[in-house]
Amino acid sequence: MKLSKTAYIITLGVLLLGILKLSCDNNLQVLDEETGLYSIYGNLDMDEQTNYIRIRDLNTPFTKQATETIDAKVTLENIDTGAGEILQSERGEYQDMYLHNFVVNGDIEPDTEYRVTVQRSDGASVSESFLTPTKPTSFVTPQNQKCHIPIKISIEPLNGGTVVFRFGTTPNKNGSWTQDFIFGPDHYGNSTSINPEFTPLYLAQRATQSTSFSCEVLFENEALYVWLEHYAPGFYEKATDELDLPDDILGNTWLLGAYYEEIFAIPVNTSADKY
Repeated sequence: MKLSKTAYIITLGVLLLGILKLSCDNNLQVLDEETGLYSIYGNLDMDEQTNYIRIRDLNTPFTKQATETIDAKVTLENIDTGAGEILQSERGEYQDMYLHNFVVNGDIEPDTEYRVTVQRSDGASVSESFLTPTKPTSFVTPQNQKCHIPIKISIEPLNGGTVVFRFGTTPNKNGSWTQDFIFGPDHYGNSTSINPEFTPLYLAQRATQSTSFSCEVLFENEALYVWLEHYAPGFYEKATDELDLPDDILGNTWLLGAYYEEIFAIPVNTSADKY
């Protein structure tokens, strides 16, 4: 049957629309495969009762209109217990765009495996699991000795996380501290503990950039202070750069883990200055 001119035009238009739709669908699939669905950024502090996991749709441009809403259901699951919860979102503005931070309320348990799942309304999803660090008590020996006598800091058990030490003569975080002393799995191998040895006098000199040999001068508070940070397995190594720039939205696309920090004092005997 010969089609009329009008019918021919309509038929051709339908075919073109179908081709365009198929082309668009294929482009979306390629975009998803190459770019991914979502970015997940969560630096969870185990000492805080409220933490945030930032989710971004990687298939939307960095504009205010495109980021106003996000098609994402975010679930946090404790794999060890099977308990899970759907996280609520808090939207905030950043450089003329919106950020979507999903709220984690309550304790982050030590030595526990968690999984974050982000699901789109069409069922497509991404998941990431992470193990939190242990949270052991640090033991220091010997106690309350003269400043030139080495001390040993013992931390166990560990589960493959990284421990970072800094040392200072005051508990003020804005004060003077040594550079980082880093102990990761490469340092303690298959062991579940670390037992590094330090000399308070040497550490105080490095923290204060002083060559004084007077314990009374260096340890005015009669204590050496330890600033300890303990990161989840693999988290410190992956996060070294991103943790310095937590608001670099373009640079940080996938970072998820937990850590905690503490500052504690090691008594130093300054009664006898000479050794």
